[in-house]
Amino acid sequence: VQIAGGSGEEYRDLAQEVIYGGSRVEVGGGRIRGDGSVGAWAAKWVKDYGVVPRGVHGRHDLRAYDERRCREYGRLGVPDDLEPLAKDHPVRSVTRVQSWDECRAAVRNGYPVVVCSSQGFGFRRDADGVCPPRGTWYHAMAVVGVRGGKRPGGFLLNSWGPAAHIGPRVPPDAPAAGFWVEAAVLGRMLARGDSWAFGGVTGFPVIRLCGSGLEA
Repeated sequence: VQIAGGSGEEYRDLAQEVIYGGSRVEVGGGRIRGDGSVGAWAAKWVKDYGVVPRGVHGRHDLRAYDERRCREYGRLGVPDDLEPLAKDHPVRSVTRVQSWDECRAAVRNGYPVVVCSSQGFGFRRDADGVCPPRGTWYHAMAVVGVRGGKRPGGFLLNSWGPAAHIGPRVPPDAPAAGFWVEAAVLGRMLARGDSWAFGGVTGFPVIRLCGSGLEA
């Protein structure tokens, strides 16, 4: 979003393992047994500590997501030598979002919203691209779009890959790894109080080669 707004940065995938481990250990104090974390802890980590891009950082090869590393960081915390790198890239704006109106305003102004709740969904989209609420997921998803019209709601981007959900994508170029959820359902999820809007990331300036060396 910042790049689209002319920030002069380049896109970099982020290492989820760092956010997960930092939220559980450095912020949460290792209080959770088993898998999982808390949205508020992750929000505090990215604001107070920051984020780490994928890549090779000293002895840490973070080029690809690794579930074993995720559990290791979730048990032991983020390695000390990665914390200075994270602190170069904090997320300066982190705001709790508790209603559909707040979510709609945040996304329309360029602030994606991470929704943490126990609400589950069916996996088949209907003709409008909507998945019905169903079951229980202790899970986090990102609201990356909103719409009005006859079925207002938000588009939830899921992390379970492009084959998890089936059925029509509306519009046709919508991400395959996601679905629409109706505003009333999303409002109930947000009202649980563990959803957050993010913006103002200290990102990754474009580095260009020039005749005299490197230029940012």
